[in-house]
Amino acid sequence: MVLQPRNLYSEVLDGLRKMIESGEIREGERIPPERVLAERFGVSRTCVREALGALKLSGVIQGRPGAGTYLAKVSPGGIDRSDLLLVEEGSPFEILESRKIIEPAIAALAARKATAEDIAGLVQAMERLHESAGDSESLTAADKQFHLSMAEATHNRILIRALGQILDLMQRIYYPAVGIVGPVDGYYETHNEVFKSVQARNSRGAERAMRAHLMAVELDLESLSDF
Repeated sequence: MVLQPRNLYSEVLDGLRKMIESGEIREGERIPPERVLAERFGVSRTCVREALGALKLSGVIQGRPGAGTYLAKVSPGGIDRSDLLLVEEGSPFEILESRKIIEPAIAALAARKATAEDIAGLVQAMERLHESAGDSESLTAADKQFHLSMAEATHNRILIRALGQILDLMQRIYYPAVGIVGPVDGYYETHNEVFKSVQARNSRGAERAMRAHLMAVELDLESLSDF
């Protein structure tokens, strides 16, 4: 998914919110097609699709195969900013996009700079991931520990701070809306491929493995928001 400029994305979300709060679209009613909304708001259909995907992830709307998209719920008093995934801070799509840019580079640098202590911390993170299988709350905490430990292994304070902020956003926005996504049968394995490359001091392999892990997450996120 190619992200749209923030102002257009926010305008579409605000426009949909107003349509819902005004009663133009009521609970259980069908949302107008992407083409109609794109013409109404003067944006691309891709922009509309991203906004609808965000609303689907938040539970505001639901896609029915072969029947279109319907309004599922409205909070008392209308839709608040939490229903719109805190668009001022970033949507799950934006969070993942930022991770795809920064984390492969972090993994590559960690493979070059990790100390024995860093490797021990990553071993602990991997053990926690393995033990957390089947428990979403524990798994989200273990996932955060792994990725933050990877950043700490770079010994670059800027990267550690930057990823820390992204992971904080995930805690507030991404996980409540989406939860853990990724290849269900291979969630541990995709992390382990990154870890093994770092442990082997294989910088290029670590970068490739992290990119593959995040691409798998992206595919599942897109499937969750698909109509």
